[in-house]
Amino acid sequence: MMRAKLKLWGDAMRNAIPSMPAQPIEVVSWFICLERLYEQLKVPVELRAVLMRPYLTVRAKALLACCDISESADYEAIKKYLLQEMRLSASVYWDKFNTIVLESNETLHQFSSRLMSLIEFYVSSYEKLFELIIHCVQKK
Repeated sequence: MMRAKLKLWGDAMRNAIPSMPAQPIEVVSWFICLERLYEQLKVPVELRAVLMRPYLTVRAKALLACCDISESADYEAIKKYLLQEMRLSASVYWDKFNTIVLESNETLHQFSSRLMSLIEFYVSSYEKLFELIIHCVQKK
């Protein structure tokens, strides 16, 4: 049953998602595109980590080989781990956002998607900090 589901979703994704880019900062946009595809195809959460593996770079696969086996089946844990290991912090997202330029071979839609990806990851980097601040304020 599980093999049939993997084949079904794997076939659906095969022509829809490119391989993970080699440039770490471009990985942000790649994850957002991957997640949008998962949502469009309604890919079950338990299959997401397995389905993304064929599209990872050699470096990302090597990093995952060192990952805790209990987290290697959790898509969100893998994403967090890879972004952390690629040294993609809030300051990196912000710096890239401030220096990003429209490439000659990209459309305005692609450019705006890259901008939005950087902002989304920048803001999400601070969500836990905001939650902590709000929690502390509420206790007073």
